[in-house]
Amino acid sequence: MKKFVAGEYLRISCLIAEFMGGRLERYDISLREVYRFKSGGFKTRILPEKLQYLYSWDALMPVVQKINTIVPLQFTIYPHTAHIHANGVINNWQDITVLDIDPRTAVFKAVGEFLKWNRDNGNKIK
Repeated sequence: MKKFVAGEYLRISCLIAEFMGGRLERYDISLREVYRFKSGGFKTRILPEKLQYLYSWDALMPVVQKINTIVPLQFTIYPHTAHIHANGVINNWQDITVLDIDPRTAVFKAVGEFLKWNRDNGNKIK
């Protein structure tokens, strides 16, 4: 089983933010990078280290829902396991299964594996 380190969690959070429509931009005179999200005419800016995908089901579940809208993918969550399965043929695809004692961490890691696969295959799935 692959061991994750803190920097890997931040990289996955950044991949998720981009998948969910966040755009990395420099903010204000501090030149700090933030993710900008637009929703209902409002803009939200979040520092990458403050993204809550790993810590909050409320932040993570919209990502799972978006993945589930991608045909032919199916995201299934079991106790301690997250599984992403393709119900059809996708080039270079291998199903993703992640085990973790914390179900939210398993889902987060599975999302990360999917987004890394998508990035490595030319971001074909949006």
